[in-house]
Amino acid sequence: MKKFALLMLVMCMLLSACHGNTEEQTATAKDSQPAYSAFSFSGYDEFSAFLEEGTEEAPIHNNLIAYIQTVKEKPETLLVPYYAEASVTLANNGGGAAITLHQTELYGFLWVWFHTCVGSEHVTVRLSKLSREHCKLADGVSCPELIAAIAPTAPNVDNYTQNEAYSRVFADEAEIGGIVTSMLVKQTKSGEEYLTFVMDGYLVVIAAPMNTVTKAWLGGFSLSPIAQ
Repeated sequence: MKKFALLMLVMCMLLSACHGNTEEQTATAKDSQPAYSAFSFSGYDEFSAFLEEGTEEAPIHNNLIAYIQTVKEKPETLLVPYYAEASVTLANNGGGAAITLHQTELYGFLWVWFHTCVGSEHVTVRLSKLSREHCKLADGVSCPELIAAIAPTAPNVDNYTQNEAYSRVFADEAEIGGIVTSMLVKQTKSGEEYLTFVMDGYLVVIAAPMNTVTKAWLGGFSLSPIAQ
């Protein structure tokens, strides 16, 4: 566990620097946060062990306390990204972490980033477990409508021109896991694309270079418990 503390601050700085002035940076909660807001893992086993053992290496945000408690009470709710019925192959993000847990990040939520590749391109699949209230809110509304309710000032289809980082933000849909699913698609002027949708009680953001993640690829995407 000690190696986590050495990587946390560095990972936070690097990850913030990679996204420029997009909502991934500007919509993070601004209230008091732990000194170390991110934890890094080399793979699924290390990630699972962390959730089972906890940590004494750094202050823990309320988001992480609630997340660990939920995982311990209902381990089947801990889902990870799958593709073609197998957990996605993890990449080390240019020598860094394969999985990164952010105690408080986009929309003030706890997020887990899974670093993988589609073709030769680096892609991150980011998962945030929605609260019961947000799950109810998501039922029957489009993804852009859900995001507008959660974060009214975050880039969306009707206000993205106020943020110079974005070239286009629009509503779309794709068949994901056999279900036609509403998406919010955000494209940046620097060539990044963020696909946001709700699946199995999680808010999912897939971040990739433009046109890397196709609707055909999304057809093979799913969420499932960590393989034992």
